[in-house]
Amino acid sequence: MLEALIAALAVIICAVVWCAASNTDKPETEPAPEPVYAHTVVLDPGHGGEYPGCVRDGTEEKSLTLEICNRIRERLDDSSVGVIMTREEDATVSLDERCETANASGAALFVSIHANSFTDESVSGLESYFCKGSESGRALSDTVLAHAERAGIAVRYSREGDYQVIRDTKIPAILIETGYMTNPAELERLRSEEYQSLLAEAIAGAIIEYLGSAE
Repeated sequence: MLEALIAALAVIICAVVWCAASNTDKPETEPAPEPVYAHTVVLDPGHGGEYPGCVRDGTEEKSLTLEICNRIRERLDDSSVGVIMTREEDATVSLDERCETANASGAALFVSIHANSFTDESVSGLESYFCKGSESGRALSDTVLAHAERAGIAVRYSREGDYQVIRDTKIPAILIETGYMTNPAELERLRSEEYQSLLAEAIAGAIIEYLGSAE
C-alpha cells in the first residue's frame, strides 16, 4: 500500500514539473499591431533648445508650443489621425530640419504652433498664416480660425505669410500664432491647462474637418 502511494505521488510530481516546463516554453504574447491611420499630419512645436522664442514673466514660448502640440496630438490620435512631431522634447531643431521632416513624411499637412509678441500689450488674439498661392493652405488656415472663433477663442485673422516653415514645405502648411504673450491677460490664458486644451480642441477639430473635405 505504501509503495503504491509513493508511486502515485511520484507520478503527480512528474506531471507538475512537466506542466511547469511546458508553460515556460510557450511563446510570449505577440505585441499589439501598430495602429493604422487614414491620415498623418506633422505638428511643429515652434522654437526649442537654445531658441526659447518669446520669454515673458518666466514663461518661454518653446514650452507653451510643445504642450499645446502634445494636446493636439492626443486629440488627433483619438480620431485615428497619425502625428509626426518635429520635436518631442526641449531640443534645438533648425528651420531646414523642420521642412525636411515635413517633406519626407508623406503626411497630408503641416501645422506649426507658435505664440506671438508685440510692443503694444493691448494686442491679443489667434492668427493663422498660409503661404502665398497655396489654396489648400488658405482653406486649412480659414478652417482653424472658424473653429477657434466658435470655441470662444479671440481671433484676429487668417492671411498670407512668408515664414520658411510654410514656404519651403511641399505639403499644405500653416503657422498658427495661438496668442500674444505680451498681453498679460492672454499670457495667463496660454499658461492655463484648460485654455491649452481649448486651443487643442479647436485646432484638432479644424484639421479633422480639413482632412475630411480633402478626401
